[in-house]
Amino acid sequence: MIRSTTMKKMMAASVLGLICTLTFAQAQAAEWTWKKGATVGSAAIAGAALGGPVGLVVGVAAGDYLGNQVNQADQLDAVQSDLTVAQQEAEQLRIALHNAQVAIHQYETLALDTLQQDVLFRTAGDAPDERATQRLKALVSYLSVNPSVKVRLDGYADPRGADAYNLALSQRRVDSVRRFLQDAGIHEDRISLNAYGDRLSKAEKGDADAYALERVVTIELTGGSDYEAVAVY
Repeated sequence: MIRSTTMKKMMAASVLGLICTLTFAQAQAAEWTWKKGATVGSAAIAGAALGGPVGLVVGVAAGDYLGNQVNQADQLDAVQSDLTVAQQEAEQLRIALHNAQVAIHQYETLALDTLQQDVLFRTAGDAPDERATQRLKALVSYLSVNPSVKVRLDGYADPRGADAYNLALSQRRVDSVRRFLQDAGIHEDRISLNAYGDRLSKAEKGDADAYALERVVTIELTGGSDYEAVAVY
């Protein structure tokens, strides 16, 4: 009978300790050390009150177990909070990377626009002038750091003169640009040529300004899906 009464007290102490601990675990305290100490203490006091020394031991064990559960829950909350912060930082980095890529594209476009100039020639001339030479040097610099880019040269002449003469003149013009690029280190396999003479002329008869624009070599850059027709010079 005494043993049965003692066991009942131990079980009651354990249950009460668990109830006390669960109630305490729901409180919003800041520090784990204080939480666990208070949890163990609450369970131990309840166990001692109902079960004496044995109840005290049971209460301490129950309190320690549930205190660890409280600690793990706190750690999980901290991990989830850190994960949220990391996700926010990752999103900020993604946005920054996107903005940087946009800026790079804008700078590349600006650089190409700066280079996007036709090579013009004087009347009956077939050699680039000083201004055209500077543009071609800039083009060479671009081609040197973009080895997959290829060059298409199209030569033209204004409509004055015989067709055969104009065709030969446009060929000499396109050849002069090709030689410049090759002499600067651009391999001939990257360069293709076409000469049209005055066949595509749209200038009105006697329009000197229009004639000047048709004494030209245009330069088109191509090279795979990323550079297909990226610029016409």
